Amino acid sequence: MARVPYHRILPDDRDQLLGGLCARFDGDDPDLAALREWAPTYRREAWAGALEEHGVEDAELVGEMAAAFPGERLSRRVVFPEVEPILSELRARYRLGLVTNGAPDLQRAKLRHSGLEGYFDVVLVSGEVGAGKPDPRIFHAALHLLGCLPEQALMVGDNTERDILGAESAGIRAIWLNRNGAGQDRTGAAHEQITDLYQLLDLALRSQ
Repeated sequence: MARVPYHRILPDDRDQLLGGLCARFDGDDPDLAALREWAPTYRREAWAGALEEHGVEDAELVGEMAAAFPGERLSRRVVFPEVEPILSELRARYRLGLVTNGAPDLQRAKLRHSGLEGYFDVVLVSGEVGAGKPDPRIFHAALHLLGCLPEQALMVGDNTERDILGAESAGIRAIWLNRNGAGQDRTGAAHEQITDLYQLLDLALRSQ
C-alpha cells in the first residue's frame, strides 16, 4: 500500500488507516488531496482482506461494507453521561475550545453527531490548520481565537503525548483525563490527573 503525506492530518498509522475507512478528506490542502486519492483503494483492499480471512470472496459485499461502515461507526458513538452537564456549567463561566487531530469532514461530523458542537466557541481540526497535536502551533492558534493567554488556559485530554505534552509545550496547564485509571504519564507533563469531568469542574473552580 502506498504511503501518503498525512503528517499534518492524521498523527500515526492507526489513525491514518481508521480515517481511511471513514473520511472523505474534503479540502484544498495537498495532504488531504493525497489522502482522498488513496482512500478508495485502501477501503476496498481492507474490506476484501477482512472477508478473505473468513473465507469470503464477494466484490459486491466489499463495496457494501465500505459504503456502510462510516455511518455505522458514527451511529455507535456514545457520549459519557457527565459530559453535557459539565460542559454546560463550564460554558457559563468560560470560553471553551476544542482541538482535535484528523480529517476535517470526519472530525466535524463526529462533533455534530455527538450534540456537543454548540458548547464550544472555537473548534480547530489539524487538517484545516496545517498543524496537529502535539505541535504547539495548533494550541497557540486556539488561544488566539479564544482571546486567551497560555497561563489563563486549561487543556484537558486523554492522550499524554498529543494532548498533555502538546499543551505543556505551548505553556498551557495540562489535565490528563485518565478514565480507566490505567498507565502512567510517562511525559511528566500533566499538572493534574482526573478520572471523569466532574473532577475537572472542581479544578476549574479552584483555579479562579
